[in-house]
Amino acid sequence: MTIMYISVALLLAFGLTGALVQIWPSTPFILTGILIWALYLGGYTAWTFFTLSTILLLLAQILKILIPGKQLKKAGIPTSTLLLGGAGAILGFFIIPIIGLPAGFILGIGLAEYQRLKNPQEAKKSLLKTLKATGISVLIEFSISFLIVTSWAVTSLLISTP
Repeated sequence: MTIMYISVALLLAFGLTGALVQIWPSTPFILTGILIWALYLGGYTAWTFFTLSTILLLLAQILKILIPGKQLKKAGIPTSTLLLGGAGAILGFFIIPIIGLPAGFILGIGLAEYQRLKNPQEAKKSLLKTLKATGISVLIEFSISFLIVTSWAVTSLLISTP
């Protein structure tokens, strides 16, 4: 039983970290941890918790795209800018591991917007709007993931094991 809880806690921690750093997907780790826990405990409470967690994580995936996407569209920032930012992040990660990822993302977006707008001040404004939208996306995913992980911890303490 203790090994199960440690394994689940590690999966949830890894998922929560993924929601924050955005280097690996958080949802599969969190869902896998909750699924292992539900399979082990069984019963109405565990399976209801798993179902609600699944719904909330799917909602997070939808909201983290729709809300920032609406802001970017309203600001007139094209999808190609985000794609170039993503390419810059990947390239940056291989040039300077770890810190190159966010640096490459920012540089990619900045260069894409400078190329598109041909005005350094406008490109800077566009970069800041894009970074704000990206931050909102991370905040949405992290908040829902944190809610689920915290709720799991409380639920685990409250329900008895078989």
